[in-house]
Amino acid sequence: MLLKLVTFVPTAHLETVREALFEAGAGSIGFYDECSFSIKGNGTFRPVEGSNPFLGAHDVRENADEEMIAVIFEKFKKNKILSAMKSAHPYEEVAYQI
Repeated sequence: MLLKLVTFVPTAHLETVREALFEAGAGSIGFYDECSFSIKGNGTFRPVEGSNPFLGAHDVRENADEEMIAVIFEKFKKNKILSAMKSAHPYEEVAYQI
């Protein structure tokens, strides 16, 4: 069974996260590997008390240039791929959807 992972990455860190996903086994479809799709956009977030933000200051909404990246992967690789993504991602809390 194939699953799709979508996550949001600061533009400057896109290749680092993408490479980590590929090394963990994401992005393989048939006779192709390193397959992904990304869309540029602007993300917003507001760090609250207790956070350790990569960008921004507490209680101030931050706007960040980000890219949404999507990859397909086989279900049995899920834990390895999520671990690789979180290790390579600069954000304290990684937003993602499967």
